[in-house]
Amino acid sequence: MKTKMMTLFALILWISGPVFSQDWDGKKKDRWDDDIFEDHIEEGWRHGKLTRDEIRLLEMQEDRIRKVKRWMLRDGHLDRWEQRKLQKMYREFNKELWNQKNDRDRRYGRR
Repeated sequence: MKTKMMTLFALILWISGPVFSQDWDGKKKDRWDDDIFEDHIEEGWRHGKLTRDEIRLLEMQEDRIRKVKRWMLRDGHLDRWEQRKLQKMYREFNKELWNQKNDRDRRYGRR
């Protein structure tokens, strides 16, 4: 009986897995979703960790990544090289965002 219950439970989890990996609007979540970076930039602004110039620089970098991603997706899919290139760009953006948030430059003249 216990084995049947465990098998049934595992089957239910296996079937429901793809459902829970989707966003509320039914789209599959992207690990490197562009909106995540916008949220992090906005959070840095709200907490006073990013100056206006830093935000402008980060937004330019984000726009560049979006353009490259759009260009790479022109054929409908990303090959392995394109995926690696995008991941590298996202990692560099993440590092730059972290560096800008933690560089002790503050809005409101604080240091």
